Amino acid sequence: MKSQIEVRINQITEENKLMEETIKILEEENAKLQHRIKLMEIQQNHDESVIDVLKKHNEERRAFNHFIMDDSNFEPSKTAERERIREDFAAEAERRKAAKTSQAERKEEKK
Repeated sequence: MKSQIEVRINQITEENKLMEETIKILEEENAKLQHRIKLMEIQQNHDESVIDVLKKHNEERRAFNHFIMDDSNFEPSKTAERERIREDFAAEAERRKAAKTSQAERKEEKK
């Protein structure tokens, strides 16, 4: 009788150890999945911000193109102002490109 009880206790102890190992494995998998979820949320936020920037850029570009195409705006005295606006747009494009490059470099450094 005692041996049966001891055998049963040993079985229960083994089952308990197996359950603990299973729980540990599941917790590790859960942590990995939580990390992936965070990365996906970061990527989604980044994608949304890129979409917003592109929309803003399209609106600015449309406004700029309408300004350039409108003949009523043409005055020889405004030629310098138009050139300055073109330079400002080019500088803004370079700034965005540099920011994108530095952001990509930071991502590479983190990896």
